[in-house]
Amino acid sequence: MFAAAAEENIAVLSSSRGDAYCGLLNASYNLHLRGVKAYIPEEPVQDEEGVADLIYEFIPIARAAYGLRHLKIISFGPRPSNFMACNAPIQQIYNLGVEIEENSELDLFESFKKHAGDERIPSIVEDMAKELGGGNKKPEILPKLAQYELTLLDWIKSHRGSRDYVAVAGKCWPAFQTQFGFVPCYVNSRLTGRGIPVSCEVDIYGALSEWIGTAVSDDAVTLLDINNTVPKELYRRDIESKYPYRPTSSWAFTAETPAAGNYARRR
Repeated sequence: MFAAAAEENIAVLSSSRGDAYCGLLNASYNLHLRGVKAYIPEEPVQDEEGVADLIYEFIPIARAAYGLRHLKIISFGPRPSNFMACNAPIQQIYNLGVEIEENSELDLFESFKKHAGDERIPSIVEDMAKELGGGNKKPEILPKLAQYELTLLDWIKSHRGSRDYVAVAGKCWPAFQTQFGFVPCYVNSRLTGRGIPVSCEVDIYGALSEWIGTAVSDDAVTLLDINNTVPKELYRRDIESKYPYRPTSSWAFTAETPAAGNYARRR
């Protein structure tokens, strides 16, 4: 980030050259000549307190920029042709300095099967049951979910290479349910809550967006599946008397997040 400290007071301004703006313009030109990419705030010339505030505001931007250069996105499965939004070119991601590893669903399934009977599964199941509490409606499926969680975590550990951060993009339908025997959304949510964003439909750009959001906000984030089909029955039961929204408003349903199940107005 480049900013400039303005003259402190009238005495300084009257006895010394006022070079704050001039110096910043000169620095900007030199950055361009040298091909250096830098962030310049909208109002880059301020007093010392203002510049300190600019630095503080720059921290999440710097965190995201640094993180992108140390990020690896691991994907499983082909990006589906009927979800065209997921089929984005990866050249621009490489241009950001992000590393990508694309794998087959078959590789993931093989690794999942090898984790059957893993001695760590019971402790993961116990943690899941504690987290779900009264929402644990299908306890018989938790061992498979724990097995899958261990599969992803072990894959990340052994495939991250030199990168410090990892995001995952995985296809979760339609063969996933029939072959793995469950849907992975809950496990995806648990990993996202730990700072490992997981997007579905092999949405590599979505995983990248989630990770940037995590870096900027320093919190778990998610993608919103936009839809306009909230039934009137649901609107009357859960929304009408609680929120100032109309049945015709655009809505989003949150998924892959620790707070899954909340409604949010499309922004």
